[in-house]
Amino acid sequence: MNDKSDHIRAFIAISPPGHVKTVLKDLQAMLKKAGVQGVYPRPETLHLTLKFLGDVPVNSMGLIEGCMETAARDFSSFTLTAGSIGVFPTVKNARVIWGGTGGRTDLLEQLFLRLDDALSSALGVQKETRRFKSHLTLARVKQRMNPKILAQLIQDGRSVRSESFEVNKLSLYQSRLTRSGAVHTELFTVNLK
Repeated sequence: MNDKSDHIRAFIAISPPGHVKTVLKDLQAMLKKAGVQGVYPRPETLHLTLKFLGDVPVNSMGLIEGCMETAARDFSSFTLTAGSIGVFPTVKNARVIWGGTGGRTDLLEQLFLRLDDALSSALGVQKETRRFKSHLTLARVKQRMNPKILAQLIQDGRSVRSESFEVNKLSLYQSRLTRSGAVHTELFTVNLK
């Protein structure tokens, strides 16, 4: 039986810079103004998750860092943008509203696949079965929404796009769930080459 005190809830992500988080905050304001009832992450915590690990043993941190280094070593820094609005799973049954990414998303997907392979080989972490869809969660929807309103928000959000930003590192975060929402703490970073 596992003692929860020797495990942490963790994920590997890319944290965009402040100017990108400002654009994402503007998108959240658009959603709120349209009456979207949901749980909104604080803009400063918005991130692009590459791999959610769940509860992992504290003593596996070295292995996780090694997997991140393996994945990162063949990639030079590249640029992305953030903006627009999308939903999971569908407009008629939206559960998550997200901001999309643009730019070198092909390299981002390759980086994800390399990371997924390394974590599976070294730690037995289950590989993702769905295709990687890079996104930044803007809101988790609490109440069913009128699909026409949501479709209009998606249309209005198409023109919203941040300036490009450089992706040059991966970070491992601990996520602690509290009554006021998740608290994310960066534990370490690995640089791209």
